[in-house]
Amino acid sequence: MTRFRQALLEELMTRVPDPTMSPAPRRLSRHLALAAAGGLAAMAAIVALIVTLPDTVPAYALSPDTDGYFKITFNEFADPAEINRALRDAGIRVRVMLPEPAAACPPSRRGDRVPTGSSVNLNAMLVLAEDAGSVHDAGSLNVARFQPDSIPADMIVVFMPNQDGHTPTVSAYRQPEPSCVVEDPTP
Repeated sequence: MTRFRQALLEELMTRVPDPTMSPAPRRLSRHLALAAAGGLAAMAAIVALIVTLPDTVPAYALSPDTDGYFKITFNEFADPAEINRALRDAGIRVRVMLPEPAAACPPSRRGDRVPTGSSVNLNAMLVLAEDAGSVHDAGSLNVARFQPDSIPADMIVVFMPNQDGHTPTVSAYRQPEPSCVVEDPTP
């Protein structure tokens, strides 16, 4: 190597830091610090908004009355798993089911529906009424009142949404309960 190249190399080595040494930590720029603070403020605002939002109304509400009756309020026909669990835990032979397409619910899973006009009197078992605080249009029957003891031991009462999507329709089935229902069940 020539003297010129050797001198140039030595000069460069003194000006360029050793690659094995870590660079000195850089301070955050003022813009980055302001952006981070703004992001934190936005997150805090979102959390505060979520925490202060009013509670949503449950899809279904089960409540006992003082006269031995129970009441289900249908606020929305949504996933009925929670209301069905509450009904089972209370030993009440009532279920809420959402209709499925006929192709997804073969007749073998639909249960033994009691024909309308048979000896089973659904009117004696339950009363459909309008909730005074209803979130639906006036005249929408969204409350079912029933006495569990009036449902025969070999029967189960099934509620599903009517075509309007708000009003429950009711059918009686012989035990065991159906595992699915279709929108227009045939007896």
